[in-house]
Amino acid sequence: MAYLALYRKYRPKVFADVVGQKQVSETLVRAIESDKVAHAYLFAGPRGTGKTSMAKIFARSINCVEGPTATPCGQCTACKQILAGQSMDVLEIDAASNRGIDEIRTLRENVKFMPVEGRKKIFIIDEAHMLTTEAWNALLKTIEEPPAHVMFIFATTEAEKLPVTILSRCQRYTFRRITADDIVGRLQYVANQEGFELDPKAARLIAIHADGGMRDALSILDQCAGMAGGLIDTELVENLIGLVSKEWVMDLLDRIHKGDGAGILSAISQALVEGRDPLQILDALIRHVRALLIGKVAPEEEELALYDTVKEAFLAQSQAFSVADINRYVHQFQSIQGDAKGVDNPRTIVEMGLLVMCAESGSVGRDLESRVASLEARESRQEEAILNRLTKLEAGGGRESVRPSLDPSYGDQTSYPMPNEEFPEPSMPEPSQQEERGSSPLSKSPLPKVSPLPKVKPLPKPGASQDPSPQSPPPIPADAPVTIGQGLVDAAQYRTIQGNVINYLKSHQRSLLATVLNQSQLIYVDAYKVVFVVKSALNYSMLTNAAHAKDIGEACYAFLGHAVAVEAVKANSPQAAEYKAAVQKGAAPSQEASGNAVKADPEAREAVGHKWDPANMSPQEAGNPMIKETLSKLSEEYDIYVEDK
Repeated sequence: MAYLALYRKYRPKVFADVVGQKQVSETLVRAIESDKVAHAYLFAGPRGTGKTSMAKIFARSINCVEGPTATPCGQCTACKQILAGQSMDVLEIDAASNRGIDEIRTLRENVKFMPVEGRKKIFIIDEAHMLTTEAWNALLKTIEEPPAHVMFIFATTEAEKLPVTILSRCQRYTFRRITADDIVGRLQYVANQEGFELDPKAARLIAIHADGGMRDALSILDQCAGMAGGLIDTELVENLIGLVSKEWVMDLLDRIHKGDGAGILSAISQALVEGRDPLQILDALIRHVRALLIGKVAPEEEELALYDTVKEAFLAQSQAFSVADINRYVHQFQSIQGDAKGVDNPRTIVEMGLLVMCAESGSVGRDLESRVASLEARESRQEEAILNRLTKLEAGGGRESVRPSLDPSYGDQTSYPMPNEEFPEPSMPEPSQQEERGSSPLSKSPLPKVSPLPKVKPLPKPGASQDPSPQSPPPIPADAPVTIGQGLVDAAQYRTIQGNVINYLKSHQRSLLATVLNQSQLIYVDAYKVVFVVKSALNYSMLTNAAHAKDIGEACYAFLGHAVAVEAVKANSPQAAEYKAAVQKGAAPSQEASGNAVKADPEAREAVGHKWDPANMSPQEAGNPMIKETLSKLSEEYDIYVEDK
């Protein structure tokens, strides 16, 4: 008797023999038992998962002498003829070679004839996606309203290629890829039935390589059985199907990672001499890199059992590679694989691609060094450009403000006013200018006069030699009692003072301290000390540090003209509340202001006019929203006095 291949010899003959497709077999059994068999079925799924076998079992269940039954006898004439492919009532058609409209016309003619022996005339159309659109259109009406004695079973691996009109007229059953465990169990069963030894690791290697297809797994087992004289082990399987060993793949990946170009060429040459294919080498690398990622997140995963013989080395390599490295390697291997599939000599593409990866891996360190050097040089240029700009602004009279630069190389876009001989008064359009425009309502009502700001000492140029300043007092302890000194500075100037202190620190390479100060608030300034309120514990520890307090004191001296102690208090603390209360009470400010400044005592201010109050504004001001809004915002930072007529 002629030899029969294992995948044909052990093809399932009943529903219970179909491996890994219980969701389909159980549904069909229930349909048979309840006599609810449809006229058209579509079996879709990957190759080797049992679509055609299930269709033949279903046909035997319908036409068996004892049927319809879920367990065909296999002994009656109908069952034997269907198994042998000789039944006149079950026609198996290959759509790949009978895909035209003429073949479908012949099929339509055969549909008219009644079954010879069985209950139904069943058409099993394999590779149904190969039929042409015209063929489907010719078959459409027959599928929609077939005779009662006709049933169609379509099998395909690409159901998405079938017309929607066909899909809507069929009951669709999706076949899944068979799991590796199910394939291993079936291979062990076949090996026991055939009488040869199969190593469990070799069986799992065959199952993984079969990629969910039972027919592929049985074909590989058939080859191994013919080649082996005894035990079928992993080495025999690898040699037979051209797989590379796990140790070889791990060694090749290490060479790529270390930049060993000569070692890569030697390893590839050795694999090709042993009969390996270049594309198989890349496929093995991709599978191994995926296994490395699984080893990082789930080292006990069952599919890593293939690495049991080299488990320690595998886990060590898994931890040595970062997730970013693994992701990069997967994309690069897939790109090389795609390029190699479209050429006649894939070896050249594979070798060149791996050598390029090798060169990139070896240049990572040099690339990082060059990037760091580039960033350092860029930062140096930015600082130099900022210092030069500050110097030019101060040399030009100091009335300009540092504005945000359009140059993207400047990292800090914050602007602060530059102090000089005096701060300019808040400028408002002159009445004559408004009248010339003839459109603004500001010209209809005189604006109140705003108190001018006092003169302050200009900020020294960065890098310029400074006059020797007295030593700044040491930082005040956090638990020191609150003392209100003489020469309290007007609170309206605190924002300007803080901005210039921050500007000074930035120009003297104290960016971190300037950032901390920018997150704080200046709440008190007198002739002896300045007080900042902070929210975070980190900023509080920074400002209470003696060295940092000294730097802030030098910046305050450059702006105020006299040494002050630096104190930091926490937000919502009793000390912060007392300092704010002292400022609100208007303790006597320093009289070192400009002679043109309005004096702080109430009598001097009343000599100029009465204080403007939003609650008691004039009818003209209240009736003009623009004036009302402008004066309300100015009153938040300045004391506004209206000259009495």
